This record gives sequence, structure tokens and C-alpha cells, in this order.
Amino acid sequence: HVRYWPLVAGLGLAALVLRRPIPREALGWTAPTAAAVAALALVDLAVYGVTLPHAGFLLFFTERRVPIETYAGAAGIPGLFVERAFGLLPAAPIAILLFAGVGRAWRARDRALAAVPVLYLVLVPFVDWTGGFSPQARYFAPLVALLPLLYARAFEWRPACIAAVPLGIWTAGQSAVYVVAPWLRYDAYGVPPLVDRAWLQVVGITPSAAFPLYGRDGALFTGLWILGLAALVVVAARSPSRAGA
Repeated sequence: HVRYWPLVAGLGLAALVLRRPIPREALGWTAPTAAAVAALALVDLAVYGVTLPHAGFLLFFTERRVPIETYAGAAGIPGLFVERAFGLLPAAPIAILLFAGVGRAWRARDRALAAVPVLYLVLVPFVDWTGGFSPQARYFAPLVALLPLLYARAFEWRPACIAAVPLGIWTAGQSAVYVVAPWLRYDAYGVPPLVDRAWLQVVGITPSAAFPLYGRDGALFTGLWILGLAALVVVAARSPSRAGA
């Protein structure tokens, strides 16, 4: 399975931009992966008519009802974060603080920490994830090692420390539901997340309604979230350094 091969490409791009000279050892683990991806791309071109190494996997689930090209493109980037049924932030709202962490890392001139996830996210939706109309937060898995560093940067900023309390409680509620009923995490395109049923029974509200649902909500809702998250990065980067804890 080659689901996470873009991580290799993303780190390779980061090395080209951020590190000179490139370590010779890097060729030892990038060359086999590049050869395998190129071979799979050629096979998928011959079989499915598109050079997408993930094509066979996608077409297996769509049963060829949806053109394979719809699963790659820029729509997957915001969806990966904010789409109500599949995005990272509805599942773990405390991850909003990661954007503050990127801003703080940039202010601290920690360019690598800020650039590597950006390079990865810009690269992946154009080549290999079911992101165009069904974004999946699990594609963040290759970046998990960076998340504690970004949180640490975010907590250098007092507003992030304050926001962590309500966001943490909200996230704990989501996680508790998934622990008790993990199957509720598997949702469908254009349908509110199944976890909303648990929230309705316990507290009578559906917190995920704060996020856009692809297929129902218009692009304006998604656009507002994009602007808000971008503003969070900028404000965090421009705010004076001041320990929050």
C-alpha cells in the first residue's frame, strides 16, 4: 500500500529548500520509494487512464461511478481540516491550536517546523488522497511527530493557553464518544457525522454544526473558515512573545 508515500516526497522537498547539502543517506531511502511510485503510476495510467498511484484503491470503493480525477485537487486541503464529517478539526477541535503553533514557529524563525507540514499538505491532495470530495483527517498520520512541537509553540502564546481549555473539553467529549463507539467515526459524504447522534442524546446539541458539510453547505462557509485559520496564523506570528504558562 502506498497511501503515505507523499511523506517521502514532502520531506524531500523540505530538504531541498531548507538543508544544503542534502545528506547522501537520503538517496538510500528515497530512491526505492520513487521507483515504486513511478511504476505504480505507469500501471494505473495503462489500466485506469490516470497517473494516480492510488487509482485502483479509489475505484474499488467508487465502483467507477465517480471519475477518478475528482478525488485529487485543491478542495482536499481545506476539507482535510474543516469538513464536518471527515475533517480533523471537527474530530479534534483542539487541533485549531496547531495553526497558532505554525504562526509562533514562524515568528521564532523555526522555518523547518512551519514549512514541512505546509509542503506536505500542498503536495498530497494533487497526487494521492481521497480529498477532493471526501477529505480524511487520517492523512495527517505522517505528520503526527510534528504535532507536539507545534502545540509547544502555540502554548508560548497566552491566548492559545486560554483557548485550550474549552477546546480541550470539546475534544475530550469527541474522543469519549469514539472510545465507546468507534464505528461512529466512519461517515458518509453529504451527511452529518454519526457522532452527532451521541451529542444530541447527551447535551441536545451538535457541536460539529460549527463546521461546513461538503455537499450541503456553500463555499462561503468553507471560505470563512479558511480566512479565520489564516488570520490565526498571522496574529500568532505577529503577537509579542510572552509565555502563557
